[in-house]
Amino acid sequence: MTLLDIMVVVGAPYRLHGEFNRDITGAEITVHYTPPSPGVAGTWTGAIEDAAAGDFYCDVTAEANSPAGDWIVWAEAKVGGVVIAKTFGARVIVTTENTVVYEP
Repeated sequence: MTLLDIMVVVGAPYRLHGEFNRDITGAEITVHYTPPSPGVAGTWTGAIEDAAAGDFYCDVTAEANSPAGDWIVWAEAKVGGVVIAKTFGARVIVTTENTVVYEP
């Protein structure tokens, strides 16, 4: 159960991809996020890409992609209000256009 780590430019729209590795037919997908401090946590609505495989995505708008910094995101699938699957947390690095990120 994963949501892919990515790096994006601040203010640009992007798509998160993930997988639950189980059938999510009929599920509602919610992507939770924690923005850089001092941000307020929230949610976005995801969409099913391949229900049988458990693949999903979430389109993040340019307006929602601010501020720059490290965001933590994770997703859950619910059927009838019951959580049937969750992903581990993933890191979204939102940078200014000319920022070089290096991690050893």
